[in-house]
Amino acid sequence: MERDFVFDPSLVLSLPLWKLDGAKIRSEDAYGHLCTAYGALWRPAGRWFDGINDYIGIPSSVIQLNFTSENFSIIARVYVNTFPGHVCIFNRGLWNTDGYKFLILSTGELRVETSQAAANQASESSAGVIATGRHCTIGMSRTGASVRLYKNGEDVTSTEGVHINPKTSGRTAAIGIASDLTSQPFNGGIREFLVFSKSLIAGDHMRFHQILKWGGDS
Repeated sequence: MERDFVFDPSLVLSLPLWKLDGAKIRSEDAYGHLCTAYGALWRPAGRWFDGINDYIGIPSSVIQLNFTSENFSIIARVYVNTFPGHVCIFNRGLWNTDGYKFLILSTGELRVETSQAAANQASESSAGVIATGRHCTIGMSRTGASVRLYKNGEDVTSTEGVHINPKTSGRTAAIGIASDLTSQPFNGGIREFLVFSKSLIAGDHMRFHQILKWGGDS
């Protein structure tokens, strides 16, 4: 399928990590954000995160990722190697303080958290949705107070929280680790990472799954 989505003006971050080598990488979207890879070594199938301290950082000055009242969506093509604990896919914010987080729990649940001062909300899939040793496309979309979670284009939301607008966050955004840059490190590969400043419907998530999967992966 054609990668015509790169022309979508709501695409605020596009990182095809399978072709972006080097420590400094520029996003392939209308904004051209300069990101920094800390470890996360390049491989032909994407970037590999060691589960210790590897991550890709996006500067706090990138205001397009500071979602508060806006709808937004995240899609990533990932390979989970192990669960050293809960693992963070993307984070801009701090639990119970500000911002939002997209992560996988150690029991295989997808989870999205939104936070405000001394408050938080969460939506989850059921346990075991994400397994180690397999490629999959994961995603989330926020529409107002609702957050839906997706695996391989299918809605896998089990528990849906009532999400309040995340408090504005000026923190570094991070792929593969929490925004404190030490906790919840991801162990595995990320081939592609996309963020949209709009809500994607289920059909959109399935379309992106079909675009992003390769060859023999599921």
